[in-house]
Amino acid sequence: MKTKTVSILLGIIIVAKLFLTFIQQGRISLDGDMCSIIIPSESYKPVMKDPFAVNVLLNNKIYASPNRSFAHWTMYSYFRTVPFFLQLFTNKIDSIYASAALAKTLIQAFFIFLLASLAGNTNNIRSLDFLIPAAVISFLFQIYDLNSVLGLIQSSITYTFFYSLPLCLILYLFHSLYFLEKNGGWKNAGIFRKSILILLPVFLSLNGPLNTGVAIIACPLILLYLIWKNRKQMYNSEGNLQLKQTYQLVPKSVRIVFSIFIFFSMYSLYIGKNNAESLNHTLSLPERYHRMIEVLPEFFTGNIAMPILILFPVISLFFTDNFIHKNDFIPAKNIALGIFIFTLVYVALLPFGGYRVYRPTILRTDTFTPVLVCLFYLAGRTSYELIQSNSGWKKNLSIVWTIAFTVYFGMWDISLYKQNRYERAALQTLAKSTEKMVELKTDCTVMSWVPLTDYRESELNCKLLKYWGAIQTPDFYFQKPDSPDKLK
Repeated sequence: MKTKTVSILLGIIIVAKLFLTFIQQGRISLDGDMCSIIIPSESYKPVMKDPFAVNVLLNNKIYASPNRSFAHWTMYSYFRTVPFFLQLFTNKIDSIYASAALAKTLIQAFFIFLLASLAGNTNNIRSLDFLIPAAVISFLFQIYDLNSVLGLIQSSITYTFFYSLPLCLILYLFHSLYFLEKNGGWKNAGIFRKSILILLPVFLSLNGPLNTGVAIIACPLILLYLIWKNRKQMYNSEGNLQLKQTYQLVPKSVRIVFSIFIFFSMYSLYIGKNNAESLNHTLSLPERYHRMIEVLPEFFTGNIAMPILILFPVISLFFTDNFIHKNDFIPAKNIALGIFIFTLVYVALLPFGGYRVYRPTILRTDTFTPVLVCLFYLAGRTSYELIQSNSGWKKNLSIVWTIAFTVYFGMWDISLYKQNRYERAALQTLAKSTEKMVELKTDCTVMSWVPLTDYRESELNCKLLKYWGAIQTPDFYFQKPDSPDKLK
């Protein structure tokens, strides 16, 4: 009865946090890239027409984002359909914000499920093995004050589709392989499941900007671990190394899926050389390293939340008392070491990913999200093992320690600040206007990164708002802030 009560309480807490997340995300402003992707702009039409970048491969064509076609198609398809469905329940302007909030909340919920499932080694969402890490992980997602530090779900809806969602799907791929091997391996998988596992790496390789790097680092590390774990079987009775035996140490599902993922990731990196968006932003590799190294101390210690997120699982591991692992459950200490190695390699290779003027220091929360996924998992895994491995007063102390950690992050993210209230008011002004050209008497951003003083920059925004039915007449709008200091 006590276990059932705790399970119900944890379930309510997790659902309540997701409900709060939806409300908060509905109060976030729209970003300046979404219209060019959803319309799309002239610069993005080539990638929509050539999803596999055949023109780049055969004709050496250069255009924007040739290796990110499926990220474009995913966001395009979502915002071309979901807002109209939500208009059945709310007004047309609110449906835009609700669509963005729904996407972010669903991605967050999927992240929580996948991370907690792996942390507790179970797909049973009603068990404490799942609910304990899920409750901890759910409070690590930050929308307001700590989003610039721990923003696994980005404030920008475009960044959510291009960074958060693809990483979530990579995690789903690894999750599927893990539980597939727990339940008989490739030979027991149905045709549908095999098809998903074969096609998903192709989809992911031509998706977000981080996927290829994650695949090329993570897949070999996992393969090396699997070989090392079974290293004694690599030799025959005479002590001679058998290459065929080494090859067979890796499960068939992993061999197939990782081969496809690595191959298409290499292809993606190759065609990515013809990304028109990269050609305009040049900075030498040594200078990129110099800029990144300069900000490393500030990035990891500038806000106390990051050191706490890193130290919590380390301390928890130290006090975990002889936890008995379930079958096929990789020890948390091995996982922590793997995450440490992955982080070192990933951060060390970040400058090779190119340079953007809007990301001058190379290392930023959006580029750090793969490591955040690992840290979130480790926090959930170690909190679960710490509580399960102890008894008596040690167990009570472990629970208090875990609750304190969770409450700390929860207190950072309880705001209901309506960040987009001025933007909403501006859209209402456009909706009521009967003029083709509208001057907005506001200095906030309106579906843009900065206030639009040039009316021509608003053309796509108005086209998209008309497509959704949110406005009828205006073709353009512009803003004239009183002074540069008032720009937001």
